[in-house]
Amino acid sequence: MKKVKNLLMIGILCVVAFWIGLYAFRTQKPAVAPSQKPVSGQTPGNVGLKEINFSQVKDGVKLWELKAEEVEYQKDRNLVAFKKVTILYFPKEEKPLSLVGNRGTSIPNPKIFI
Repeated sequence: MKKVKNLLMIGILCVVAFWIGLYAFRTQKPAVAPSQKPVSGQTPGNVGLKEINFSQVKDGVKLWELKAEEVEYQKDRNLVAFKKVTILYFPKEEKPLSLVGNRGTSIPNPKIFI
């Protein structure tokens, strides 16, 4: 009888914990985008693109490739912000390495990806 009570109590606690976690997840605020879209004319020098595919090839061999759904260059901050970005690196005689992220930033000179 005591085991049944303990199992019932554990089950109830698990259900309550599940509902609290579900509530916390559903009320969580969405992640902030890398930057807000500038109002036309507000910040000159900002440029945006959709669906880009950028790669570097040397001696006919692809070294790396960058794909993103959205890209925005922010001149005032001197950085490039990416949304849904994938970077593929092709090391010599090895399998390609893939980095995937919802957001990313790059400082153009020197080329640094964060």
